[in-house]
Order: sequence, then C-alpha cells, then structure tokens
Amino acid sequence: MTASAFALCYAGLVLLSLGQARQHRRVYGSDVDRRRRTWSLRTGWTLLAASAWISAAAWGPGTGAVVLLGLATFAAVAVALLLTYAPRVVPWTGAAAVGVAVTAGAVVWATWESAP
Repeated sequence: MTASAFALCYAGLVLLSLGQARQHRRVYGSDVDRRRRTWSLRTGWTLLAASAWISAAAWGPGTGAVVLLGLATFAAVAVALLLTYAPRVVPWTGAAAVGVAVTAGAVVWATWESAP
C-alpha cells in the first residue's frame, strides 16, 4: 500500500509541475495551453488525494497523515531533481509511477486475506 501511495504522490506532483508554464516549457519546449494546464492540475490534485486516502486506509488517519507527509517530501525532492537535471524524462517517470501504483494496488488486492 505504501508503494502505491508513493507512486500516486509522485505522479501527482509530476502533473502539478507540468501544469506550470515554466516547467512545461522546460520539458516540452512550448507553452502549455489552458485546457491541458487545467487537466494537469486537476488530475495532479486528484492523484494526491488518492494517495492520502490510501495512506489513511493503510496506516489509519493519524499515522497515515505523517506517512503521507514523508512520502510527499521524498516524491517532491525526486521530481525537483529530475526537473533540474533530466527534464525530458519527467513525463515518462510519471507515467511509470501510475503503472507501479496500479500494479502494487492489484497485488495488494489479490493477496488480501479476508477476515473470518
């Protein structure tokens, strides 16, 4: 569950960063249009909310909030470093993070033992 929460948090932060004109221009070489910017920001916040929900479900609301802050900090540092040193890789790693989140969620769901 933590891997899924981290991957969703990372993907959400990637989308939030690509919603900014400066970062979008740095990655793609062109300005972001209004529709793509709105979609990117909304989807990024949705992925962050999903990450918060998964953390709260896995760890409980109190500990889940602390775990989420740690995961968000680690993901933000990773996104910032990639935007600085390898900006063209950022969209691909964000897409891979969504794949990791779905795979990790499927594995947890498939191996979940139901209570008697």
